[in-house]
Amino acid sequence: MKISMAVCIVNYNTCELLRSCLESVSSNNGNEIWVVDNHSSDGSREMVRAEFPTVELVETENNIGYGAAADLAISISDAPYILLLNSDTILHSDALDRLGDYLDKNPGVGVVGPRITNINGTLQPSCFPMPTPLQIFFDISHLNQLSNQIPSVREHNYRTWSHTHSRAVPWVQGSALAIRREAYDAVGGFDKAFFMYYEEADLCYRMLNEGWGIHFSPVTEVIHIGSGSTKQSWGQMEAQYYKRRALLCHKHFCGLQFIGIVALIYCVAMARMIR
Repeated sequence: MKISMAVCIVNYNTCELLRSCLESVSSNNGNEIWVVDNHSSDGSREMVRAEFPTVELVETENNIGYGAAADLAISISDAPYILLLNSDTILHSDALDRLGDYLDKNPGVGVVGPRITNINGTLQPSCFPMPTPLQIFFDISHLNQLSNQIPSVREHNYRTWSHTHSRAVPWVQGSALAIRREAYDAVGGFDKAFFMYYEEADLCYRMLNEGWGIHFSPVTEVIHIGSGSTKQSWGQMEAQYYKRRALLCHKHFCGLQFIGIVALIYCVAMARMIR
């Protein structure tokens, strides 16, 4: 008997995108679908109630952040597998079955991320290294972009490889995460200190420390439109991005390594803000 997978979607003021997401989940035979609405004001809640009556809608009294909203939905469901989605995603057919099968066949994997594409079908890189000083230097110096021109180097770089086969990775993009509940419970779920950004990196890092695998697998594709809710307040979200990156480093690194990381993050953040 196939193990069931619940679908949990976090939404904030993305009514039209949420509708498309729910249509794709429903066509995947998603039998248990949860939407946590972070106090939207654009008619999202009314749309879910009117057009998707079988979807379980959880309404918060304010915007509690992505990780906290995800925790809320996952804590209510009792499914052994959870597909956590951004509201600006669209599933391909059989996505739930394929991701569930992957977790069935790989019992040591705590999280698996599917292949993510842009709406035009091009690849959206979804595997990333932990933000060590060296990795941040590669980002700032644009050496990651240079490595993309060297095939032998490109396939060893998490940001630039072809995403054509399954592999273990440090962490995967949170727009679509297939999560094993046992692993999720083992680390206590998401850290609510990560209001937005890097909450999935922190979750994956803690799972790795507990012996769980983090995998990427192109068993299915998920379209991620991107910036569905963050573009509504881009300046604040840009600040959140750098704050949570620094928080991740403070939590998982120490001493001179942490000081070096924060200094690099501060420099690149200031340069981007000025630009």
